[in-house]
Amino acid sequence: MQFPKIEDHRLYIDIPTFIDGMYSIFSVDFLINHVLFQSRNVNLKSQPFWELFSKSYDWTFHHIVTRDDNNIPPLRVLNTLRAERIRFPRHFIDNQNTLLVWNRRKENEDRYYISDENFEYLVILAKRQTTQNFTLLSAFPTDQDHYRRKLKKEYEKCTWSP
Repeated sequence: MQFPKIEDHRLYIDIPTFIDGMYSIFSVDFLINHVLFQSRNVNLKSQPFWELFSKSYDWTFHHIVTRDDNNIPPLRVLNTLRAERIRFPRHFIDNQNTLLVWNRRKENEDRYYISDENFEYLVILAKRQTTQNFTLLSAFPTDQDHYRRKLKKEYEKCTWSP
């Protein structure tokens, strides 16, 4: 599979301009255009907006371009590696038939995972029992080998049949 274009943050004047540019791409991909997964709507999580550089951004966008700060939970910090891959979530959802897709139950919802064959990038969608639509929860590059191995085992376990 060919990955979509990576947006190099160094090509922008500064980080606030970069974030605005990434939010513009996200808005076209998820707020303006209709997104389907398994023939059902993909919605965004309805949570409070995220404030950065005196601007408000959608919660799902925030989750895609930030990462947990292990030193100060529950703080999430901007991660340019994630933000530069802002085109990946829509691309993965649109190309679900050529990618690895599996699901598992977590609390009161089914989680659906979409990944490439090397588990280098992951998109997470949720479907609650009360709705037929999906919610985009997160999407990120898997930058640790042990996490990729874990995803591979989970995928094989969910797709294995005797």
